Amino acid sequence: MASVTGQVPSDLSVTNASVQNVLTAGTLSARVAHIVDAHIADAQILTLSVAEVNVGRITVDDLVVTGDLMVDGNEIVLGDLTVYGNETIQGNLTVEGNETVQGNLTVEGNETIQGNLTVEGNETIQGNLTVEGNETVQGNLTVDGTLSTNTFELPTGAATNDVLTCVNGSGLAAWRPVFGNITVTVGGTPLYPLFLGNLYPETPITSSGTYTTTSSSTAMTGLTYNEQGYTPGGLQTLTVSGVTQVVGSLSLFDCIALTSVSFPHLVGIFPPAFGVVTSTVSGLILNGLYSLTSVNLPLLQQITGGLSMIASTLTTLSLPALVNCTGNIGLNVNSLTTLALPNVQFIGGLNVFATSFDTLNSPLTTLTLTNLRACNGSINFNAFSYNQLTTMAFPALVVVGNFQVQSTVAASPWPLLTTISLPSLQTVYNTFQLAGTLAALTTLNVSACTTIGVITITATMPLLTSLSFPALTNVRNFAAHNESLSSNASNGPGVFTVTPGAGPTSISFPLLATVDRSVAVGGGAGMLTINFASLASVGFLSSGGFTLNQTNSLTTLTLTSLAQVNGALLLNIGNGLIAVSLPALATVNGAVTVQNGTSATSVTMPVLVTVGGAINVTTSLGNVVTVTLGSLGTTYSAGQYGTLRSVSGNVSYAGQKLDQASVDTILVNLASLDGGGGTTSYGAGRTVTLTGGTNSTPSAQGLAAKAALVGRGATVTNN
Repeated sequence: MASVTGQVPSDLSVTNASVQNVLTAGTLSARVAHIVDAHIADAQILTLSVAEVNVGRITVDDLVVTGDLMVDGNEIVLGDLTVYGNETIQGNLTVEGNETVQGNLTVEGNETIQGNLTVEGNETIQGNLTVEGNETVQGNLTVDGTLSTNTFELPTGAATNDVLTCVNGSGLAAWRPVFGNITVTVGGTPLYPLFLGNLYPETPITSSGTYTTTSSSTAMTGLTYNEQGYTPGGLQTLTVSGVTQVVGSLSLFDCIALTSVSFPHLVGIFPPAFGVVTSTVSGLILNGLYSLTSVNLPLLQQITGGLSMIASTLTTLSLPALVNCTGNIGLNVNSLTTLALPNVQFIGGLNVFATSFDTLNSPLTTLTLTNLRACNGSINFNAFSYNQLTTMAFPALVVVGNFQVQSTVAASPWPLLTTISLPSLQTVYNTFQLAGTLAALTTLNVSACTTIGVITITATMPLLTSLSFPALTNVRNFAAHNESLSSNASNGPGVFTVTPGAGPTSISFPLLATVDRSVAVGGGAGMLTINFASLASVGFLSSGGFTLNQTNSLTTLTLTSLAQVNGALLLNIGNGLIAVSLPALATVNGAVTVQNGTSATSVTMPVLVTVGGAINVTTSLGNVVTVTLGSLGTTYSAGQYGTLRSVSGNVSYAGQKLDQASVDTILVNLASLDGGGGTTSYGAGRTVTLTGGTNSTPSAQGLAAKAALVGRGATVTNN
């Protein structure tokens, strides 16, 4: 092998040569060379090709190696370093430009790259690694010392034994699980971004300070980490100190060994800046953390987005500083005993359930939302998850999209719940629902509630004696009134359904004035009174009706103000009601039906104007004696008009005990509908049935009215 030493002023090309102590201003090109202490100046290039090149100490502007590069000492590259094979440095490596290694990179000392580092194989650093630019490793990265980098991508895996430290506004992005414990500490500059996991890679936001309130606070564009599909026993604890704001999503998925999550300085989770495209959504997501026992977020005040958690071992979730969570709080936490959000004022929704782990039992006993004022979506209680609760108290809640307490499985009947307290609640934009079995409920406090979109109460509440909404004035179709709540909850169409099972003896809605669509009301055994003293209109904006479900024990039905039903009026009066009195009823745009009662003796509608269908009074035992149907009495006179203007169907009081005055008033008021005086002619094709039972025979006045009806084409039958 030839030997070259000394200073070479121009280009040098060697083959099978030993190059020692060479200083050249030209280009050095070598094939299978042994080079010791070579210095190549003036931005020239060292090109080493084909065979293994064993280099001692070397300083070079630009270095291109097409074979393997081995350096026994230190290597300093003032320009760019490109190695097409493997690179092994037994000393320290310093590259002031960019470094690209298509094979494996091994550095037994420290490595400093002032530009970008790309390694297509595996990288092993036994000392410290500092990359001031971006680092991409397609193989595995092992760093025994400290890793300092700008953005860091690991497409196939990472194993770190010491602390990962992100500095100078840098971020950490790992696309595969990081095994062991991770502690990320940042200083006073923004952190963009921090990604741990293989979901939702995105372009880092580079505008610093956008969400930073003080120069000492820090922000990052998001954290996403996913161990799904990987060997159990990965990430065990995660502590991120110094970060006060997260822009985007803080998401951990399927970390089955993770026991602790701590962001001791985090104040807020916010959406990306306007115009920034991101594949993540804002919020806090802790899903599939089946070993989690501790969540430490003591300063967290704002979550712009949702809070989602799936964890089977967490017993307490306390967010003492949280004020706002704009999205839904969805907690699938089988062991949760305490949920404490004492300062939260606004949430997008609340749904705590345990159906993934134990569908019939949840240990949750303490629910603290003392200052909650508004919920833009649903607060949903299901006995699956809350069947150990004794009290649901929302003392400050004013407005909610949905409020639902239900038991959808017979084996989960709310055995301990005694109190539902909503003393400040004013508006429910969609549904207020009580369903299933509330076996221990004794107190329902909704004393301030004035407006609801849909009210549905069908629960069996054996210990609740009175069901009362003393301030409710409207069951309202908010969308039709252009008052929609922009929320997670849709807006109710104005439907009233209150048909509880056994328990309450009274239903009282004394100030309810309008129901925009429909009413269905009734009670179980023991129901005595139903009070709608102020109800004036049903189906105000759309077709609806009023239905009284059969309630055998009912003795008092108060509908003193009901004037309009924009649909059918159906009264299944049961066996206890004696009088059906509708003193203000003027308009029913459907049929009027009174049926099933055994005790009713009177059905009066003295100011009736319009019926858009048939009239049927067919009580079971036929005890109805007294009837009024409009304002005219028992005297018939052609051209005489009362309040009644139109009846669009047949009329039947068959099988009753009508006295003669009642028979006459039915015939006289129908006969007055002759087409004059604003009336619609009643006769052709219609039937009037007054037969059966002990109904009286009409008087002469009644027979005259009958003749008029028959003359117009009606069929009239009577005793």
